[in-house]
Amino acid sequence: MEQSSKTLTFVVPAYNMETYLERCVESLLSATDNSDIEVLIVDDGSSDSTPELADMYERRWPGNVRELKNVVEQAVILSAGDEIQPSELPIACRFEGESHGGDETGRVNLKLEVARFEYEYICRAYEKYGTVRAAAASLGMDSATFVRKRRKFEELLQK
Repeated sequence: MEQSSKTLTFVVPAYNMETYLERCVESLLSATDNSDIEVLIVDDGSSDSTPELADMYERRWPGNVRELKNVVEQAVILSAGDEIQPSELPIACRFEGESHGGDETGRVNLKLEVARFEYEYICRAYEKYGTVRAAAASLGMDSATFVRKRRKFEELLQK
């Protein structure tokens, strides 16, 4: 699964929220240009039709609406052990309260940080699955792309 690159993410706790979910999601995505907005629907076992509504919104606004289950599935795939560590969560979760280093002015080289993040996922997938083909498939890319990206990030991160 590809990491989100949206500017603004709304997290919607949605336990048994079928009555209100439509109004909530529609209002969050009502902007004329909502291409940079993401809605993350968190449902942890609703007994009403909330999960089906979340799936419908995910299909209606692909790229804007995701369910937490997708994030959790990716973390489970990339997890090195029985517990998911903060470093194995999406980048937005990882940065909370974390020092990012940077230069003396506090500036961070975003290109380098993104490369480091993606390289980390690629390495973990390879360690977990043992072959390029299986690791690439777990990350939703073909083998050639996996090898090309890994090589590119190794060169970039050595500089």
